[in-house]
Amino acid sequence: MTGRRAAAAVLLVALLVRAALLVAIWDTVGILEGDEKGYEQVARSLARGDGCLIQQGGCVEQELPGGGSVNALSIRKFLAFRAPLLPLVLAPVHLVTGGSPVALRLACIVLGALAAPLALLAARRLGGDRAGWIAGLAVALWPSHAWLSVRILSEPLDALLLLAAADLLLRRRFASGGVALGLAVLCRPGGLIAAAFAAAAAATVEEKGRRARAALVTLGILAAVVAPWLVRNWVHFGRPLFVTSGGVTILGGNCDAALEADHPGKWVSPEKAWRGEDPPDLGMHGWAVLGEGGSSRRFAAAAKGWVRENPGKAIRLAGWKVVRFLDPDTRSEKADAGLKALLGWLSWGPVLVLVAAALWLGRRERNPAWRIALALLAGHLAAAIVAYGDARMRAPVEPVLLALLVAPLVAAGVAKWTAARAPATVPA
Repeated sequence: MTGRRAAAAVLLVALLVRAALLVAIWDTVGILEGDEKGYEQVARSLARGDGCLIQQGGCVEQELPGGGSVNALSIRKFLAFRAPLLPLVLAPVHLVTGGSPVALRLACIVLGALAAPLALLAARRLGGDRAGWIAGLAVALWPSHAWLSVRILSEPLDALLLLAAADLLLRRRFASGGVALGLAVLCRPGGLIAAAFAAAAAATVEEKGRRARAALVTLGILAAVVAPWLVRNWVHFGRPLFVTSGGVTILGGNCDAALEADHPGKWVSPEKAWRGEDPPDLGMHGWAVLGEGGSSRRFAAAAKGWVRENPGKAIRLAGWKVVRFLDPDTRSEKADAGLKALLGWLSWGPVLVLVAAALWLGRRERNPAWRIALALLAGHLAAAIVAYGDARMRAPVEPVLLALLVAPLVAAGVAKWTAARAPATVPA
């Protein structure tokens, strides 16, 4: 079967699996939870032509000139609380369908499913047809990736972009690879460390005398892609930043509550994380009197202060973040926690062993695919240690690991096994 037909086949499988999951949650398909609400709100704002922002209404107490006070409606705007790429991709869907949750979920399903054929093609170039099929079908059937794809979340799109970047860099298309890495950062800014690591690792594709140029091209294009967003936020907040949710993200993973939780290392809400006077009156969005930029700085300062004052606790918590990052069990607190744990152990459990084996066996050869996969894994792990450990922090890099490490390793093992079992030929 040709590469295109194989890619089309695994794409169909991926779409069917994700469509089946959508049907399974049909009773709640119109209910958006957590981060989904933020992405939908930004997509709605873009569809209306209002720009990349979230608007929230609330009541504030206003004093009357003659004395007394009255509650008045206040509309607050958050200009950079969510990363821009996923809402930009979903904005046309929002415009055409009027923001239908089903349509938005279908769009995310397509984005997630596209990772399967891309994994097939990338692994095929590395390890042949068998490796391609293993990677393509693994991503198509991968439980966590499929589940995240039916939600309005950024992880599946990020995984697609990281796969594209890895494949392009391995084919010496450094400018295009830099574009893909830049878009991945605009999708999930927490992947900036991983993107920088991957750009440096990709330079090993070239001969020694040309590696510096390859790295500079990749990093330069990456910087050019993210620069407009950083400049836009610099104008609004007085400093270049990717998102104003960074402070609350860091605090939620660097506080006593995160260490004292039943499953240490996971993110906790600001209501639990904040200790002391003047708690955030807007929850995740911080303090009304500070605005989103000031709130993010205050959250971040509290997290840094906690690490500085509690170095021993911070080290212990960092260890737990690594555990949470690698743990096959998501440690979910929802009703489907048992099912998620089972699927995690059946999927990421054995694959974690295979990833470790591939990294160990490839340590001497250290080919470019090995280096890029290790760079992306190390970068996401570093981000988890800085912020918080969770399966969602690991999710974007899982398809890359399947395509670049696991599939070639398994394909080579199967080839050796079949060759050993083949009957010996006796010369005439």
